[in-house]
Amino acid sequence: MKYNVILLLVSSVFLFQCQQETKTEQDIPVIIIDHDEKKELSLEDFAGDYREIPLEMTEMSFIKYINDIAVSDEHLYIDDVKIGILQFNKEGEFIKVIGKKAEEGPETYAYPTSIAFDEEEKAVIIADTYRFKVYKFNLEGRLIGETEKLPAEPIFVKTAQDGYWAVAEKFVTDGSGNSRFYREAEIYRFGNDLEILQEFTVDHLSLKSAWGAMRRQPSLITYSEYDSLNYFYNPILLPSRAYVGKFDRDTLYQAQEDRLLPKVRFEFSREIWDGEMKIFHIRNAMAYKQYYLVSYEYRSTPYLFIYDRSTKEGKVVQEGLSIPGLEEKYMPHSKSNGQMYLIVQRPPKPGEAEPNPSIFLF
Repeated sequence: MKYNVILLLVSSVFLFQCQQETKTEQDIPVIIIDHDEKKELSLEDFAGDYREIPLEMTEMSFIKYINDIAVSDEHLYIDDVKIGILQFNKEGEFIKVIGKKAEEGPETYAYPTSIAFDEEEKAVIIADTYRFKVYKFNLEGRLIGETEKLPAEPIFVKTAQDGYWAVAEKFVTDGSGNSRFYREAEIYRFGNDLEILQEFTVDHLSLKSAWGAMRRQPSLITYSEYDSLNYFYNPILLPSRAYVGKFDRDTLYQAQEDRLLPKVRFEFSREIWDGEMKIFHIRNAMAYKQYYLVSYEYRSTPYLFIYDRSTKEGKVVQEGLSIPGLEEKYMPHSKSNGQMYLIVQRPPKPGEAEPNPSIFLF
């Protein structure tokens, strides 16, 4: 396949299946994912109203590596880490590249990991992990704002009512000289001028050695219109041999201005560890309308758990949602504003090159 998809971000997806719902000692709901009950589900049956946008392929829009997308009222923005930020209309016609991707130079960005769109200012917000900064570009490609250099790599950015949120991660030691290594995640709140308003540490993963620190741990803050809350979920994407202890990231948090509050915890109907090997891995958790969506792997096979908060019912779908006419199944991704999407690669027509992927919005 011509392109790869990085899921940072993240969107927050939840692993819930509520055949059972209990309370913990802290009065946090616990939802059981019944891995033994699996069903087929199409995008049409799940979302009903969706839109496919086939992305036009030109010499300047030959998509190689999709990192993230952003959606405005009129346009679709694709974060391709090889090319930069591509602007398309809602019919999929390529318009232009926003700004310039370069290792250095004025009014450029180097490694766009996550993007968001500010509808009020008509600007694209870019998290650049290479430069440890968040940038703001207008639609003419001019740089109109940037943060100071942050102490951690920004891997996710979203808009907010009074500015922007970002999640950043860094590799640290305990300073004692005993070769203990950690990966920390931090949440930043910025004003519209990209000045830091608030920052706090939200995660601290103890590693067995420094080698594991180079794989970033994608973190996501997503907004749910169902309850008007921002949610935070941070998965462990390192192999279990890379970190200390036997545990799983199983809690979804409400993100407030200066702290995280536990909202719900997920448990599997089976043991997540098989001796020394971890066999269940939660990859992402999101809130979409009245649903919690959780993508996870069981012995390297992907699954999607869908939990309806209104009916308190859940289902497990193996490998993802199906699309009419295609054999492959697809895992949904989430934007921070509640927009869900699929990245779908349709096969080439006879005698033609493989096309750019399509974006399915719902």
